[in-house]
Amino acid sequence: MKGQDRLDLGDVLSERIDWRYKSFPAPARAPALGEIRGQSWNALDGDFDLPVLVLKEKSLDHNIELMAAYCLAHGVELAPHAKTPVAPQIVQRQLSAGAWGSWRTNCSANPR
Repeated sequence: MKGQDRLDLGDVLSERIDWRYKSFPAPARAPALGEIRGQSWNALDGDFDLPVLVLKEKSLDHNIELMAAYCLAHGVELAPHAKTPVAPQIVQRQLSAGAWGSWRTNCSANPR
């Protein structure tokens, strides 16, 4: 994001893809997340099982900045729901853009 430091993803990028990662192809040798670019996989050409989530970083940054500007202009504070992106890196970007915190519910808060 503009003028903000990116997250240190060293630990995340060194993690090997295994059964916990939905949709990924099952190669003979499980690559680390940081090695995915070299696999020549294409989410839009059927290399992954569906459903697959594809994020455009430019759009993500735009949306985070737009929401932060909206909240600032209307005098409200933002505490986005952390379970929605299911990614601490996205929550950190929202916090860096001005969100005062994040929240999540647990299973016991959603009785059926």
